[in-house]
Amino acid sequence: MTSTFVETWRGPFTSGDYLINDDSLTLVVNTSLREGRSAAILVESSGTARVAVRPEVARSCGWDAANVPSSLDQVREGLAANGVILNDPDCIFGFAGLDLSSRAGEAEGIIIRELTENDAAAFSQFVSHSSEDDVDEAYVELDHWLVMGLFAGDQLASASSAYPWGETKAADIGILTAEDQRGKGYGSLLVNAISHAIRQRGYEPQYRCQLENVASAGTARASGFELFGMWEIAELAQND
Repeated sequence: MTSTFVETWRGPFTSGDYLINDDSLTLVVNTSLREGRSAAILVESSGTARVAVRPEVARSCGWDAANVPSSLDQVREGLAANGVILNDPDCIFGFAGLDLSSRAGEAEGIIIRELTENDAAAFSQFVSHSSEDDVDEAYVELDHWLVMGLFAGDQLASASSAYPWGETKAADIGILTAEDQRGKGYGSLLVNAISHAIRQRGYEPQYRCQLENVASAGTARASGFELFGMWEIAELAQND
């Protein structure tokens, strides 16, 4: 994965005042965390844990230069004790650059191309045959920044879309494959194709999925992605 991708994800954990900065754990007080986020945790696949908190969270936890947690477990305990709720972790994958275009070209009757508003009818029919949960989780929309589809014959078998990740140069990818077309490798071919298209637009592709979504993680790896780390965000509990 590129330095652009790595710097994008490390950014919130390197801006601000360090309370801890060693090889295994960093803790930074960051005044510019995105609105609504009081804390964030990134555990990279290398094992390094990175934590960023807003100043008010550091104060409520009693963390300062003279008093810091000694481990990630203590960080989590301090956050929980002060009403900071961590969301379920996301697996964050970065693209290693694998090119599967030859494999797609060898598959008989397979066409991968960008989708436009002229494909609205085919896209609507495609979505209508998927469960509501699958559609919500995939978050693939025809009006996104970049949308591509894989056609098996005349059927739209898989669709993928991407959109810029906040103000960064990364683009988040979603993928949805028709239930009767799964298990054929279509999802990985399409995610690989849209990843290269994203790079052609000057952005870096990224793939996220929930920890328990083994199938989605498998698609990421088969598409040429590598696990970068586990990411959690937190917000202050709302009082009734």
